Amino acid sequence: MGINSSRHSRFLRRYLLEHLDAFMYLVMGAFFIATVLGLLVLSPFIVEFLLGLGVSVSGLEVNIIGSTLFFLVQILCSSPVRISFKQYLNRRLLPVNEGRAHKYESAFGPYDDVLSLRIKALLHPRLRDEIQDAGSVNRGLIRLKAEESITASNANPSRGRIDNLLLFLDLEFFVNTDRFAQPITLQGEPGSGKSTLIFELYRQQAMRLREKKQGWIPLLVFAHELSWKILESQVSLQGFLLDYFSRSYEEYDKEGYKTIANLIRDYYDELQFFIIVDGLDEIANRPLYERMAKKLNELLEAEWNKPNDFQRANRYLISCRTDDNQRLITSRLITLFPLEYQEILRHFKMQFRRHRKDTIK
Repeated sequence: MGINSSRHSRFLRRYLLEHLDAFMYLVMGAFFIATVLGLLVLSPFIVEFLLGLGVSVSGLEVNIIGSTLFFLVQILCSSPVRISFKQYLNRRLLPVNEGRAHKYESAFGPYDDVLSLRIKALLHPRLRDEIQDAGSVNRGLIRLKAEESITASNANPSRGRIDNLLLFLDLEFFVNTDRFAQPITLQGEPGSGKSTLIFELYRQQAMRLREKKQGWIPLLVFAHELSWKILESQVSLQGFLLDYFSRSYEEYDKEGYKTIANLIRDYYDELQFFIIVDGLDEIANRPLYERMAKKLNELLEAEWNKPNDFQRANRYLISCRTDDNQRLITSRLITLFPLEYQEILRHFKMQFRRHRKDTIK
């Protein structure tokens, strides 16, 4: 019962995060209606009290209600009240990197610009358009199904079959703001949607960070760019990330890599990150694959086992092909199912209806 209640609570928090403006106006509207009803009930008593004081009763009840309602409308519609209320709800729903935008904003913005362009270049042209136009929920993506498996470090997985992996990860990984979360390894066959899913996770977290000024700072590491030279001498995940992004700046000459490297160097222990390693099976040096994977796992374990609250609040996700997964990363294991024909057909029908509806508009 406790597990279900916790999951329901996270689902509610996620729903409120995605529909915060509507919820905010709903609460304010409910407060306004309750006030009106309260005034209607109490106004006769107020009038009777004022009569006892010898106050004129001419239109008094109407004036009391009208003046109070006008005052309430002015307060509820004022920007400072709405903004303060929205900020309060955001802090309660997603208390991650809250109030620290001044530390990461100028560094993450250029990095996000560079990485977003790189991600779009890797996607199918249709998906590029979907990502460009997507809001908090990308309806252009097909729903991915998966299964969480038993591993040596996770003998009791919280879920078996997962019908909506993107929603599951959001609830388990991001909306769940507990101070501890074991890394997740995402495995699947070629073409099962691993990289597309990871790119969407990156986009969603970057969007939350930019729009709400809260949430985990996403960092994406492409495993095919790793080498034993990068990993061999590292003693911490911070050092590894700093080296990786510094080398990326030297190779691509993009300012975003430099700014994110500076952020990692200066504020890594003060901020909370979502660290993604995409395509572990794509490590180019196959003879050293096992040693490199073990070294990466050593760095990950050393960090998420630390008692430091900020570091324990980081999130870690690694992807690889099922056949190449040697289970060298201590983590929860989630396996993507191959896309089913009926699911693909249903998705295309839904996309066609949505496109026709947009065209009519």
